[in-house]
Amino acid sequence: MIRIPSGIYTTATRVLANILKGILFNVEASIISKEKGLSIGKRAIEDHFQDMLRLSRDYIQREFGYVGELPEAEVRRLEKQRDDYIEDFRKILEDADRLNAAS
Repeated sequence: MIRIPSGIYTTATRVLANILKGILFNVEASIISKEKGLSIGKRAIEDHFQDMLRLSRDYIQREFGYVGELPEAEVRRLEKQRDDYIEDFRKILEDADRLNAAS
């Protein structure tokens, strides 16, 4: 089994975090609704997931010299990470929305 080093994901993950922070700020400031924020956030997370797949395939090609599909275990790990990110972001937006309603 090929395990992709996590270091190749660092920059892309930082970019995603900054995008999600911006969305959260806009929801907290009532610039956009929670639903709109979640929609934008899901799209950003899905784009991030696609980037991770591409980076992983690029890594395999560079390190092993062949173009192929990612190991199924790696794809499942990335899919779980994507789903966890979406669920966590949904909960964060709900908390922010609840705090806005209370103030």
